[in-house]
Amino acid sequence: SKGTSTRWRGRRGASSAILCGGPCVRQEDAEALRGKVRTIAVNTEFRIAPWADMLYFCDHEWVIQWRNHPDFRAFAGLKIALQNARTWEIDKSIVVIENYGGPESGKHGICDAPDGVHTGRSSGCQALELSWKLGARRALLLGFDMRAVDGRTHWHSGTADAHGRQTVAKDYGTTMLPPFGPLKRDLDARGFEVWNLTPGSALTLWPFVGISEAVARLDAERAAEACARTEAAAAQYTFAVAGR
Repeated sequence: SKGTSTRWRGRRGASSAILCGGPCVRQEDAEALRGKVRTIAVNTEFRIAPWADMLYFCDHEWVIQWRNHPDFRAFAGLKIALQNARTWEIDKSIVVIENYGGPESGKHGICDAPDGVHTGRSSGCQALELSWKLGARRALLLGFDMRAVDGRTHWHSGTADAHGRQTVAKDYGTTMLPPFGPLKRDLDARGFEVWNLTPGSALTLWPFVGISEAVARLDAERAAEACARTEAAAAQYTFAVAGR
């Protein structure tokens, strides 16, 4: 949407971290990436990272639960929701993007339309596509366990769907994991890189990268970019002086 692109102007090419609600997600890992990447908190994960650049959600029931919570109202980043006519009535600050369907309607991978996403049967899949559409060149996945751990599917109490149904362990293999395959195909074709920072994740399409290694790589990239800018500025100055 126009409002979304305006708020994210100037951020193209940056890395993004997508923070989902798997049972192994840790606040300290999110904090380790703070200030190094653009962060998208999905659903209740904005409570782990209240400083995130964006809060994304797709379930109407979730926003009904949280809309009057002080933490939700105080969230200063973008609030983006998948299309649901009732969402506009709840909070005018929410940017609503189009829902272009999912696997149940034969929709897979990246949606061609610029103003929305395919559902991918999970908010994490949607946030990953959205990250690319907002101009990131890489996504770092946190909390993408995509499996139950000690009987828990989320670090919190979970999110019910439109029918009041909570996620159960079998949903991952049958419903949520398959749509990532077509999305990976389309992201690979566009040169988009993904690091999965979730230990033991059942989403094995992308390589696992430990949080310490990820931070070291990001710091090295930032240092190299700063050095390149310094060298370019020095070369420009030398050329200007020589031309006097």
